[in-house]
Amino acid sequence: MRYVKKNPTLDELVLLASEGFCQRVTPELRIDVENHLEDTDFCLSVYDDDLLVACMLCKLPIPGVLYIAGTLVLPAYQGHGIKAQATKEIFNARSDLSWFAGRTQSPIVWSSVRAIASEVLPNPEGCHESAQAESIRAQLAVSLGMTNVIQKGFYGGPLYGEQPINRDGQVQTWWDSICNFERGDAVLYIARF
Repeated sequence: MRYVKKNPTLDELVLLASEGFCQRVTPELRIDVENHLEDTDFCLSVYDDDLLVACMLCKLPIPGVLYIAGTLVLPAYQGHGIKAQATKEIFNARSDLSWFAGRTQSPIVWSSVRAIASEVLPNPEGCHESAQAESIRAQLAVSLGMTNVIQKGFYGGPLYGEQPINRDGQVQTWWDSICNFERGDAVLYIARF
């Protein structure tokens, strides 16, 4: 795999989004992908030979924080640590970053973040939440125009074609208690790398 700081074409990203989110290509999906691409500071593209298999759309909204505005991965490449490696690549190249963050409806995404982070919010144990992480998460929510760190109905409905289910039943139960998939809630996570 090659990790390259490069913006792919809009058509490539629409295809990744369609396949990664189990949705057909529609004008609405194309507009959503275009808006995400325009609202990023840079992209980290992942290639298997010459095939674009993943892309991480990134912003730097507040000092020290990498905001992952979207990660698109072809289904055949999901679950192989591409997002984790992409995050490592960015942090290796940028010594000014300490935290990474994103918005999601997926407890699977949250688990992948927890696997590579020394600290993550939200978390089901709650007692591990540091004041610094809470403060940065609140600042980030404001800078992203969110009304809360868990915003009800943010996506206007399900983001994915199918509800992502975590293999860990306890994580899934906790996630369902904070995020209503059908309503389209968005959970803002923040993690220390």
